[in-house]
Amino acid sequence: MVALLFGASSGIGYATAKLLVKKGYTVLNASRTQAAHSAIFNIACDVTKPGDIEHAVGYVLDSEKKIDVLIYAPGFSMATPIEFAQEEDYRYLFEVNFFGAIKAIQSVVPAMRETGGRIILISSLGSILPIAFDSFYSASKAALDMLAREANVELNPYNIHVTSFQAGPTATRFTFKRKIYPDSMCGQYAPELNKATSVLAGMEQSGMTAEENAAGIINVLEAKTPPILTSVGWKNKTVSLTQKILPVRMADWINKQQYLQ
Repeated sequence: MVALLFGASSGIGYATAKLLVKKGYTVLNASRTQAAHSAIFNIACDVTKPGDIEHAVGYVLDSEKKIDVLIYAPGFSMATPIEFAQEEDYRYLFEVNFFGAIKAIQSVVPAMRETGGRIILISSLGSILPIAFDSFYSASKAALDMLAREANVELNPYNIHVTSFQAGPTATRFTFKRKIYPDSMCGQYAPELNKATSVLAGMEQSGMTAEENAAGIINVLEAKTPPILTSVGWKNKTVSLTQKILPVRMADWINKQQYLQ
């Protein structure tokens, strides 16, 4: 079995790649930074460049003749008021989090139509419960969720199944890579932004491990009928369920209390 992962040099992607190696997969990582594991083959790739994504997929198909699993894990986060967000930043965020996923899917589907396959997009619970002052991240992950749902409509007849894996707060270095706008760029929102960012960092660093998320991803891959939208852990599943039950205004009020009070 051949698995191609985008963004598997760290975090959930790297943890998943290591588990796939243990399960006997041929694992290839396409990212700007190499995965530090002797059994993971690295391909230099910047997901903001569609040509890099096409090259990575082409390389794997040339060398391995097939791709059974595609996992798209790159992510970029930025804490900023919507009013003062810089266009170059939010466009870059969507290139990494969403548009790269589209190109990856487009690149693997022609080959997967012949053999079937599994595609997993690493989303976030932020896709259903907005993260205060991280609106563009939440929006991009919500877009991934809908992309997965629609992709199944088109691809299930070819035995291709797409899952959006909604990761909850996870203790990785991603917390410390978040782009946070300085007070000088946040105007009157600075105090609230700093509070929300601090709360989010605490949630992440006290959350699940990357390995726990990776185990959940493997379960999805091994499921006879994989879920379209899923998360792992009882806390995350409870959050997901409550968002389906609570009225939007009530859910958003609770969310505001968590980040801003």
